[in-house]
Formats: sequence, C-alpha cells, structure tokens
Amino acid sequence: MKIYKVLTSFDPKIIGVTDGIQSSEMAGNYPYEDKNSISRVWKDDSIVDPLVSPILLKKKAKITDIISSDRISMAFGLVISKKLLSFLDDFSIADIKSYNIPLTYSRDCSELLNDHVLLALNRYCYNMIDFDSSLFCISSIMLQKN
Repeated sequence: MKIYKVLTSFDPKIIGVTDGIQSSEMAGNYPYEDKNSISRVWKDDSIVDPLVSPILLKKKAKITDIISSDRISMAFGLVISKKLLSFLDDFSIADIKSYNIPLTYSRDCSELLNDHVLLALNRYCYNMIDFDSSLFCISSIMLQKN
C-alpha cells in the first residue's frame, strides 16, 4: 500500500504571499459559532447544508489547488480545487464530504471564483489504520528537510 500526503505550500513563488496564508478570513461577517457553521461539520453528522461564505483571498495570493487559510483549519477541512477533488476520487480516502466554497478577492464578493470546494472529514476513520502493524513518527513540520 502506498500512502500519500497532501500539504499546502509555504513558498511565496507558488502561493503569492510571504506569510504562508492565502486567506485569513471568510468574506463578510461569517458566524463561526453558528450551529450550522462549517467549523462544526466534522463534529455533527446532522449538518447537511452548512453555512458557506466565500473565502476572502489576500490581494497578492495566487489561486492554487490547495488554499491555505487560518480561518478554515485542517481540523475543519481543506479548501481544494475541483480538479484536485476529481483526482482524489481514484484513491481510498476517509469518509468525506465536499461543499462548494467560492473564492473572492473583494469584501463585497463582486467577483466570485467557483472552482473550489471544502473537503471535510465526515468522521475520523480509525478503522482504516492497522495499529498493530503500524509505526508512527511524530515530528515538527519545522524540522523536516526537503
């Protein structure tokens, strides 16, 4: 079995910004604490249609297949392109849901880019891991060399 990992890039040449974050907020006043917030999707199976607001990109951010965001953390899911989602269909991945999530460069959402989704885990899938035959390495991402 081959195992792959999908990561966001921190390279300014790729993502267009120097701090590693392409988006730091949702457009408008997104209600993160609402009962149907995207931040609660992975905790609550009953949320079928979560509140989705466009992702507000920083002015210099480039659009990539994975959008780095500090408001939608990997605990909630990944903002990925529909092209990458289509590619992932060929692999066995956990029980997931995807929700259309537009991108925008403007606070008023006058121009929406509709080719990304929020890929969210439906639940943790520990049954996919053979713990008896597995080795785990825990390290800081800051210590890894390319």
